[in-house]
This record gives sequence, structure tokens and C-alpha cells, in this order.
Amino acid sequence: MTADNNPQSGEHLNIEDIPVPFFKRFYVKVSAIVTVILWIIGTTYFLINYFYVTPLENQLNESKSNLQDVKSQNVELRSKTQEAIITLSNINQKILQPILVFPKDGNATIGNKVTFVWDCKNPSQDQKYILEIYEPCTRTLKTLNVVHPELSREFYTFEDNSIHEILWRVRQGEILGGKIISTGPWSSSSRLTLFPSFLSKLKTTKILQVATTPSSYGPFTKVDGQGNYSGFDLDLITYLVKKMSVELDIPGLNIQIEEVQWKDLLNSINNGDFDVGVKAITRTREREKEYRNIAFTNGYLPVNQLFIEQKPGGNYPASLKNAMVGVKKGSTNEILAKRIAVKYGFNINSGFINYGDLYQALNDGKIDFALVDYPLVADYLKQGNFYMAGSFIKEPAYVVNTIGYPKEAYSVAVYNPDSKAELVGYINRILAEDDTRQYINQLRKKYAFNLITDQ
Repeated sequence: MTADNNPQSGEHLNIEDIPVPFFKRFYVKVSAIVTVILWIIGTTYFLINYFYVTPLENQLNESKSNLQDVKSQNVELRSKTQEAIITLSNINQKILQPILVFPKDGNATIGNKVTFVWDCKNPSQDQKYILEIYEPCTRTLKTLNVVHPELSREFYTFEDNSIHEILWRVRQGEILGGKIISTGPWSSSSRLTLFPSFLSKLKTTKILQVATTPSSYGPFTKVDGQGNYSGFDLDLITYLVKKMSVELDIPGLNIQIEEVQWKDLLNSINNGDFDVGVKAITRTREREKEYRNIAFTNGYLPVNQLFIEQKPGGNYPASLKNAMVGVKKGSTNEILAKRIAVKYGFNINSGFINYGDLYQALNDGKIDFALVDYPLVADYLKQGNFYMAGSFIKEPAYVVNTIGYPKEAYSVAVYNPDSKAELVGYINRILAEDDTRQYINQLRKKYAFNLITDQ
């Protein structure tokens, strides 16, 4: 063998000289290695992506979602916080805001003197107030410090005795050097009209405001399902207003009736909510002292009090011994019952707000007797629903000490803020006229008051 053909001669081997089977085996091995490497890389990527990247992405997305929720909650919390701040501010404002008490919004008064009254929920001992009075017609604005702030009221006199239409309000604070130093918000504004006289009020408004107690029974004031009023007192006040329209030269003068609960009736007139009040109101000296802004007319109907029972019989007045007598709360019947209870030995139930409940209790046997005014039960006695126990009660000491007049009688309660008794004077003059007396007698017959005595 020659040197050219000896593979171990140290010469380089050309690839062309490599046999084909060897190359294929090498390619296959390299391909297999590459395939394995790629598989390992792919598997590693998959495993890394599946076990690491994807959870991280999920956590990231969840964190982003949570962050968005936190942002939304933060916005909502800020909104609620702002609402709470506004609510708290409004509460503080309301606590500091005075509440106007008197005169009531839309009221009218007589004369040029007014007492403004308000209330504050949380006043301090050294609290000061500012009163503002505005007259829209003249565009006059008056702002002044309240003289006695501890009383939460201010007495004010207008310079001239003419018609004044005003708006008034109050706030905490004071005026120093012409500047308002406020420590609280203004109250709401309230309207008030001042008339120099009742005559000017009636001529301007052409309305007499009448307060009465609602009732579906009794002869004095009652209203049907259609809202129509009738009764002795309303017939009488309608007659008086017609006479006033002619005698005072007020054409078109009418009455405006509004219902008020009995417990609020005299208070509402005393506060100037109404011009007059009717509903079997007994005039007494005690009531005149209690209600300073009310004057009572002369009596137009005498009153006799009596005991009534559900069934006739009994040895009166011995039957009153240990009996339960019902009376209407706040009535003169209650006053009389307390004066004579010891004398006759009976017990008193004064828990009745109206006569309807009182009569029902008598029918149901919950009380033995009821002490009432005869005019209030005249029709019931006539129909045999109740029976008079004995006769009319005669207690001269009660009449003298409690009533304060020669006899007990019903009267018209009249708003009289300036103590001039102007309107009550007009009504008394008409009550004294002969044709008015004749008309009252007609009403007495109409409503079965024929047993009433003038003694």
C-alpha cells in the first residue's frame, strides 16, 4: 500500500472522502440533540409560563382589579364623607338657627306694638341676637341688637300707627360698629301685618276669622260630611257679622271658619291666629287673667249645669255618694265638680277630651253620672237618650268666686291685643240691640233651650 492510501499517514481527511453513511449518522445525532434541546427549552418555557408567569399575570390582574376597587371605594368614601360633613353642617346650622314662635307666619295684629318671640335649641348664657325687620312696600330695612337676649324676645314699637306689612327674622350675633358679627345663621322669615285698628283690618280683609271646635254632635257648632257648618253659635256669629257689615259700613264682610281642638281654642285666639272664637265658651275672670290678649263679650246665653245619668231613677243627691262623675277636661264643669265633690261625696273622672267620649262612657256604664251644661245636652234629654238627675245645680259661691260675674253665660272670645276692646265693643253693642235679642230667643227655641233660665 502506498502512502496516499494510508489513512494513518497524518494527512487531513477531506469531507468528500468521508463515506456517506457516517455523515448521515452525524446529522441524525445533531438533529436529535437539537430537537432535545428545543424540547427542553419549549418544555422549560411552558413550565415557567404555566407555573410562574401565568400566576404572576393573574396576581397582577387581580391587583389591578383590587386597586380599581380601592379607588372606587375611596371615591365613594370621599363622597360619603362629604355628605356627612354637609349633613353635620346642616345639623349644626339647624341647632344654631332660631325658631320663630310668635307672631306666627301670616298673622295680623292690631296697633303699632309687637312682641317678637323665638326659641333656640342650644343657647349659651351670654348669647346675643340680632333682629331684622323688613317692609317690602317701603323697602325699609331695620336691623338691631336685641335688648334682652336672655329672654329670646324683643318688644318693638313702630313709629306711626298705620298699616305695616313686614318680614322679620332673627340670628345669633350682634352689631358692633355698624357691622354684623354673626355667630349663627338667620332664622326663616315670617310675615306679619299690623293694622291700626280692628275696623281697618276688617275693611281691608273683609273677613272675620272665626275659630271653633270641630264636632259632629251638639247644638252649637257641627259640620256635616260636605263641610257645611251649622249650630247655635255659628248661626249667631253669622248674624252678628251681617249686622257689623251694615253698621260699620263694610260691604261684603264674611266669616272664615277654621276648626281648632278645644285644648288649643283659647290659646290660638290669644296668639292672634283668629279674630274671635265660639263654641259654648263660658266667660270667667280666671280665663280673662290667663289669656291677656282676649276680651270676652257680654253673655249671650245663660248656662245651667246639671248631672245627667243613663237611666232615670235614684235618690238624688244621695245617689252621688261614692259615684263616678265624668267631666270634660279643662271645662267649667270640671271646676265645679272639684268644688262640690267633697260636699256630695263623689269621685271625678276628668280624662275626657270631648263631650262625645264623655257621653259614650256614660252609655257604656264606665261612669255613673256626667256633669255638663244644659245647652249641650238639651236635645239628648228631649229625645230620652239621657236623664236629668235632680234639678239644675245652684252653687252661688262657685258663680261668685270662679265665674266672677252675676251669672254663668256663654260668650264670644275676642282677640284684644291692645286692650282697647274695639271689636268686643262692636259685638257687645249689637248683642244689646232688641232685634238681636229677638233673634237669640228664636235660636233658643230652634235648639230646644226652652228650659234655660236667665236667673
